[in-house]
Amino acid sequence: MMGMMTAANAKEDETNAEPEMTIAKLFKASSIDVSGYLDAGYIGHNQMPDPNVQVFDTSKNSFSLNQASITMSQTPKEGMGWLVDLIAGSNAGYLCSYGACSGNNLNPYNSTMGSGGNFDPTQAYMQYATGPWTLIGGKFNSMSGVEVPNSVADTNITRSILYGHSPFTHTGVRAVNALTDATTVTMGVNNGWDQVTGMTSSKTAEFAINEAFTKDTSLLFDVYSGAET
Repeated sequence: MMGMMTAANAKEDETNAEPEMTIAKLFKASSIDVSGYLDAGYIGHNQMPDPNVQVFDTSKNSFSLNQASITMSQTPKEGMGWLVDLIAGSNAGYLCSYGACSGNNLNPYNSTMGSGGNFDPTQAYMQYATGPWTLIGGKFNSMSGVEVPNSVADTNITRSILYGHSPFTHTGVRAVNALTDATTVTMGVNNGWDQVTGMTSSKTAEFAINEAFTKDTSLLFDVYSGAET
């Protein structure tokens, strides 16, 4: 009888024991999405690249940790949300905006590429979603072009020459309206190209229409109007 009671008590203690809380379980319980990636590679050229042309692959012969990134977000379909996207590595100095990184505060128009250090708060914004509307305020990716800062989401392994001479991110406000399941209209006002702190009092306006024909095919028309354009 004593043995049976001891075994029963032990089983009851195991049943009543609180489950072990891990960081992953904590994020899941709080509905926070966490993701990340590492991007490393080798760059080789038969001659020294011109940094004014090939913005991201400026080394002649070198292994490189391009990006180590982590993204945390909570973006519900309705109500308040947020997103923080942090990038470390050699690409961070090229991506970093004026006013956000030491050494990259001389010129916001990408003429001091690579001087922003090895860390970049690429995106950091709050959002509010209601019905077909999503309002965003903070620092977010540009709509200009096909390429993006995120190496995993980019269409190319290396960045194109054109991408190095277009805006990476903007700091301001943006409104997105999903007119239909296929058509999205975006408009906003920001400090300009890659400027957390505005160089001048003038602002840049943005407007875009995106039409998704299939899951893998879409057409984007976007316009930026400001001092840089």
